[in-house]
Amino acid sequence: MKIKLLIFLPVFLLIFSSTPVFADEPFSDLILIIDVSGTKRTTDPNREALNAAAYLIDMLPEGARVGVIGFSGRIEYLLPLQSGYGLPRQVLEFEYRGFTDIGLAIRRAAEMINTADRLINPVVILLTDGFISISPSVTNRTAEDSFDDALYDLGVPVHVVGVGEVNYGLLQLIGEVHIANYPSQLSEIISSIYTSHVIYTHLQDLLTTPEPIEYDEEYHEEYHEEPDEAYYEEHEYHEDYHEEPEEEYHPSPNRHNILIGLALISAISAAVTVLRLVKAVT
Repeated sequence: MKIKLLIFLPVFLLIFSSTPVFADEPFSDLILIIDVSGTKRTTDPNREALNAAAYLIDMLPEGARVGVIGFSGRIEYLLPLQSGYGLPRQVLEFEYRGFTDIGLAIRRAAEMINTADRLINPVVILLTDGFISISPSVTNRTAEDSFDDALYDLGVPVHVVGVGEVNYGLLQLIGEVHIANYPSQLSEIISSIYTSHVIYTHLQDLLTTPEPIEYDEEYHEEYHEEPDEAYYEEHEYHEDYHEEPEEEYHPSPNRHNILIGLALISAISAAVTVLRLVKAVT
């Protein structure tokens, strides 16, 4: 943990070294999709996925909203988009049971996104191994139905997190894939996903949001005096068409620092990936 803090410290010092970048703590709305099918009783006996989800919800910044979908062969649990208060306890009460219809959960997430009131930089995190199992006699759906629905474009960033052996072929079609070697690593991974998303999206906002220059009335009066009547008559210029200069804009003075910050974040991400590979090999 100390190593990670030291790695990210230069980034935060660089970004926040001059005038404040964020007026308030930045946040993103979150949609959590959790596989609660019966196979999880074997692959996640200590319910680490639920613990990780509850921890992430509990650490969300003030103002962030979260919606939670717990699915098996059907939608077992549906917590609409709202503040995270009280939700960790509800998530920890989820039970593992039934089959696995990933596509059904993706479709329900699409409904949540499309009916939401002004989402703020939303991100979807899906916890599943990617293996579809359907009982047509129970749901009137087939594995093909689930597969097709799983490929539905949600229109927002999607991160898929699995543990150990996963159906990588399907997961990479759904979103960016993150693999944990053990269930105990889930909490660290999904917290890192959310935090990185918040930092990246808000840096993008800063790069694309112009900062207004204050209008200097004295300068305007001293160097931009109104022409006299003779000028208007000579140039057939009528005062009705004379407009005040529009307010000028210039990029944020932090732009250079932010660009360097993004580059550092990319480099750090690559370094972390290499370290994980090295750790996995050794």
